[in-house]
Amino acid sequence: MAADSISRSANGTAGRSMTWPAGLAFLGAWVALASLSGPFGTMFTQPSLLSRIAHFGICAIVGASATLLTEAGLARVIRWPGWAILALAATLAAIPTTFAARLSLEALSSTDSKVSWLTLGAETLGINLMLTFLARRLLGDGFLLRQPSHADATVVASPAAPMAAFLPPEFRNARVLAVQADDHYLRIHTDRGATLIHMAIGEAERLLEKEDGIRTHRSWWIARAALDSVERKPGRISLKLKDGSLAPVARARAAAVDAWLAAG
Repeated sequence: MAADSISRSANGTAGRSMTWPAGLAFLGAWVALASLSGPFGTMFTQPSLLSRIAHFGICAIVGASATLLTEAGLARVIRWPGWAILALAATLAAIPTTFAARLSLEALSSTDSKVSWLTLGAETLGINLMLTFLARRLLGDGFLLRQPSHADATVVASPAAPMAAFLPPEFRNARVLAVQADDHYLRIHTDRGATLIHMAIGEAERLLEKEDGIRTHRSWWIARAALDSVERKPGRISLKLKDGSLAPVARARAAAVDAWLAAG
């Protein structure tokens, strides 16, 4: 049963991550729109449609690649909300994209380009931020690189810990204590620290179904081993974890949580 859960979750996630055609279509649409409209004076510096297609194609490929690779690296080391990591990645990626845009303009323009580095950098940053969040909105988690795959799931030797397949290598032997939804990421709290992964909390709940834990809220799952105490206030219940965090209990889940607490 657990192995089947891994397979279903891995295949489902891999299905959503197989958006390279959609991503390429998105970039192609932007390149076509920019090439036809000729923004930022490129209609005059690059009167040839083919040269504009080449210019914006180069910028799109460099910008998208740099943003995705930077985001994948930042998500491993920075505990920020997903949107903040993505914004920082898009900002940093604007640096190599600006250099690529400058070289492209010099190589493909039929007239001398008078645009300054500062202006070109500001334009590149604005476009990269806009396209990054538009692509994230349209493509969802499939836009991001750090996706669990079916191949990753095969490294799990024990069906008792199917969640381990989707964690970074340094957390594969850790015990999951709590799962907290953080924008489009999940913050996985373990006995070896916390890490961020791209996954829906519903999928995490299914992977952890054999563990002694419960979904307390649309954004929280906790293990009994993480529970420290229960805080009850009029109309509200919270579970205090051993690390000091407070996991809210949704009203719709209060009865199930009380039954789970009583069973323990």
